[in-house]
Amino acid sequence: MSDCVNLGTDLEDIEEDYEDKYQQSSKLRAELATRLKELAPMLASSEFVNPHGPSVDDIILFSELRPLTLVKGVRFGNVLEAYMLSMSVRADMPLFRHVAM
Repeated sequence: MSDCVNLGTDLEDIEEDYEDKYQQSSKLRAELATRLKELAPMLASSEFVNPHGPSVDDIILFSELRPLTLVKGVRFGNVLEAYMLSMSVRADMPLFRHVAM
C-alpha cells in the first residue's frame, strides 16, 4: 500500500477546473457583486452582524469574506467595506488587498 493519499482528483482535473473558472471570471465577479449587495442589508451595522455586538457570526462571516480581498477589483460596498476594515482591526488580521490578483 502506498503512503500517498489519493484525494480522488488528478492534477489535470484541477488545472481544467481552474481554466474553466478563469474563463468565467467576469461572470463570477458579477455574481459575487450581486451577492455582496444582497448581504450588506443583513448586517446590523457596519461593525457587527448582530445588533447586540460581536458574536461568533462575525468570526464566521469575516473568515468567509476576507479571502475575497485576494480578488482584485471586488467591491464590497460602503457597509461591507467598513465592516471588513473594522473586523480586520479588531481581529488583528490584515486584508489581502496588497497581494490581490
